[in-house]
Amino acid sequence: MILFESMTERSGASPISGRIPNVLYRWLEGKVESGEYPNLNQALMGQLMRAKTLEEERENQKELIKLKSDIIREVIEEISNPHP
Repeated sequence: MILFESMTERSGASPISGRIPNVLYRWLEGKVESGEYPNLNQALMGQLMRAKTLEEERENQKELIKLKSDIIREVIEEISNPHP
């Protein structure tokens, strides 16, 4: 199933081909032409997976920073309020 055609050939042959913005189409087409991906469908899937992975990494970093912040806060409280 071909999801993409050139700009002049795009006529809604698939649900995504007529909906992807031209700038994204050209960007993905460049990825294929440079040899990074074998075809536009692979380029789309590859870039979506990359974006998903980066988003998950950012969320994990946020959680780690919050955890470290909580630990530092607890240490500061213990130092500020020593128990006899």
